[in-house]
Amino acid sequence: AYGLSDSGKSAIMLQMAADCQKSGIIPIFIITEKKMDWRRAQSHGVDLSKSKCIIRSDLKHLEDVYDYMAQKIRDIKQGKLAKNVMFFWDSVASTPSVESYKIEADGTITRKYGNQKNANVIGYYNPLIMDMLNSTREEGSAFTAGALFLTQAYIKPAEFAGGMATIVPNGGEKIWFPLSLCLEIKERAKLQTTIKGKKVDYGKVCKVRVAKNHLSEIATEGEFAITCEGIVPNEEKVLKQIKDDNKERWADLLVSGDFVGSSDSSDEDEV
Repeated sequence: AYGLSDSGKSAIMLQMAADCQKSGIIPIFIITEKKMDWRRAQSHGVDLSKSKCIIRSDLKHLEDVYDYMAQKIRDIKQGKLAKNVMFFWDSVASTPSVESYKIEADGTITRKYGNQKNANVIGYYNPLIMDMLNSTREEGSAFTAGALFLTQAYIKPAEFAGGMATIVPNGGEKIWFPLSLCLEIKERAKLQTTIKGKKVDYGKVCKVRVAKNHLSEIATEGEFAITCEGIVPNEEKVLKQIKDDNKERWADLLVSGDFVGSSDSSDEDEV
């Protein structure tokens, strides 16, 4: 899945992880972007106990991540890890390769190959890991493994006058080729209400589009809302219920100064 910063990618990851746990699948979180809020994960229903998930936030390079995934898949195939697992990597494009930079003796960071080297490493490892994941679904494999990779995106200008700019995943085209399913996610609007005369943001509406689907060949798009209740349908009655259920708590947060993103307002949507 790819999208611009703060577009809803992590929310989808956390919701999927919680759903995996409900089905007895162990989420393996590989966090290389270093900005995961685990309280947010719990609000999405993720059980962070050691028996329910694995968290790795110490892997520094692309090669480290791919090697770790390969080892876990081998453990599954050999019966050392007797669990169905799902890898959640946040995120690919924020992870450097071993040779993409160098730290000098004085602490200066110099770049040797940069994005080109990263793309080459991704292009080399991604097909290998996808083949290994698929091998867990073959007859004789007692347990299976899957993966969701997140990556940032950038806006590519239109190639001709009058054309439209497009959102393109970081990591180059090589990150795209081996994927069975690829989702594009982008923020469409903020969800706002008014509490005690102040306008506050309590969520966002995001749009998801199937950019590639080799599982069923179906391409579609739709919208969802991210709120304190997790991912919910972008429907007026659902959002109204959330506001009604949380109005007292939000008012307390506003008084204590813990409600981020408030401003003076005279809107009529008072809770």
